[in-house]
This record gives sequence, structure tokens and C-alpha cells, in this order.
Amino acid sequence: MVIRNAGIEDSRYLFEWRNDPNTRNASLNTGVIKWEDHEKWYLSVLKNPQVVIYIAEDKPEESSPRGMCRFNLSDETDSAEVSINLNPEHRGKGLAQSILHDAIEVFTQQHPQVLELTATIRAENLPSMKIFVSENFVPQRTHDGVVQLNLDLKG
Repeated sequence: MVIRNAGIEDSRYLFEWRNDPNTRNASLNTGVIKWEDHEKWYLSVLKNPQVVIYIAEDKPEESSPRGMCRFNLSDETDSAEVSINLNPEHRGKGLAQSILHDAIEVFTQQHPQVLELTATIRAENLPSMKIFVSENFVPQRTHDGVVQLNLDLKG
């Protein structure tokens, strides 16, 4: 698996994956995103040093990326929140954990100041819970059907 930084050419992929019905059902925000809103958001994110988006591909020349992993760095602490989304065409193939694992590895090499990763997942999203727990994220608290998980990178 190749993990690379997202570019402007990936905007359409992320838009389509985000609006996929299965993605929306598992997301904290279940609404449909309009293209204009996505485009504005995506262009601002690409310029924001506090947000890192990686694209996972089998090969650098792969025309259909497998998924993405996003890290939002916190302004006040040495932590980042991580989220993952797969290309709907590649779900159910056992790729999510390796994408998450490889993206975390790249991210921590590029951002050694980050000492903790967090993830916020709907409690009913058992596949995501399993993936994050398998990567040593520990559930910390549940509130309103949402679970906060942490991964300590210090040890």
C-alpha cells in the first residue's frame, strides 16, 4: 500500500466517498454535502497546515484510490484526531486496518511532536470500532452514542 498526500486531483473522490449512503450512515454528520460546499472546504483544507489528508493506493499510478485517512492537528495540544473513509468500491476487502496503520506510521514520522491520536466514532459503527481498537486505540468515554478513543504515542 502506498500512502501519499492528497492533492487537488483527489477532491472528486473524497466528495463521492463522503456522500456514499454507507459512509453517511456511519458518520457523525449524516447529511449530504453539496459539491460547492465540499470544494470550498477542500481547497481551504489543502492550504491548512493543521489538516493532513493521505490517500491510500496499491500503486502510485493506481487510477482508483482505496481510501483516505485525515488527521486534524489540535491547536492547543500535541494531539490529532484521525478519521478514515474507504472508496465504496473497495469496502469489505479487509483494507481499512492496513490503511489506518500505514497512514498513522507516515503521519507520526512526519509529525513527531504529536503524542496522542484520538478518534470519534458512532458506537453502532462496529467495523470502525474494531479497526481502531485493533490499532491499540482505547475507548475512553461514550456520550450520546459516540465513543471517544485515544492512542498514546509516547510509549
